[in-house]
Amino acid sequence: MKTIGSFETNDPLRLTEQLDRLQANIVAETKAIRLGYMPQLRPAALSFTQLEAFSVGQIAIVDTTLGNVTITLGKPDAPGFAALAKQVLLNSVILIPAGSNAIGPILINGAASKTYPTNGLFWLFFDGLNWEATL
Repeated sequence: MKTIGSFETNDPLRLTEQLDRLQANIVAETKAIRLGYMPQLRPAALSFTQLEAFSVGQIAIVDTTLGNVTITLGKPDAPGFAALAKQVLLNSVILIPAGSNAIGPILINGAASKTYPTNGLFWLFFDGLNWEATL
């Protein structure tokens, strides 16, 4: 759509080719726009009730059937998003940021930890100093 140009309407085969190319360009551009707004997250490996090395660019899919799960948030090199998908209402997921920044320990929503007792999809954002998380 960035460059539409003109269409050859006297030649049906040429017009079909041009419209197919336009459609492919629209699909490619809208996909690129969506990718720019929505982070593509990699699943993080979960071992029993401890998740290690969870950080920006990952999604933790957590089943808390066996008990509470503690997740240590690594200190990222740059700002970015992460996500937590808690599948079971039973028990809680506890997020604990690791590391420190220029002003002290890294926090999450201004605290040393964040607990999720309910199930759902929760977004996390590291702004370069601390983590912010959806409620």
